[in-house]
Amino acid sequence: MSGKPSTANLKALMKAIIAHGKTGNMRAVVQTLNEIEKDTKHHKSDFEIQLILAETYRHALEPFGVAKKYKDSEQMIVKIETILKARSNSEDLQEIYSEALNALV
Repeated sequence: MSGKPSTANLKALMKAIIAHGKTGNMRAVVQTLNEIEKDTKHHKSDFEIQLILAETYRHALEPFGVAKKYKDSEQMIVKIETILKARSNSEDLQEIYSEALNALV
């Protein structure tokens, strides 16, 4: 198993998703999202990683919604819900979940 990924690197990838989403570059959004998921695959029980993943999914929702990729949007909401169920007492995760639902509207 590899070491825990750098949070700075994960946050940079999340910012890249935001930038690609604003330009409508869905291919880059998907590629970056896949890279984050690959980097965090063995560390999903780490709370800091969970928080970054949830926030990343939330930011990826907007371009998917604009592109009318509702199935993918639904899958991201489910991923955030799964993280939230494991850490239901986290106000940060609850806020991210609420923002994600609002992003779909």
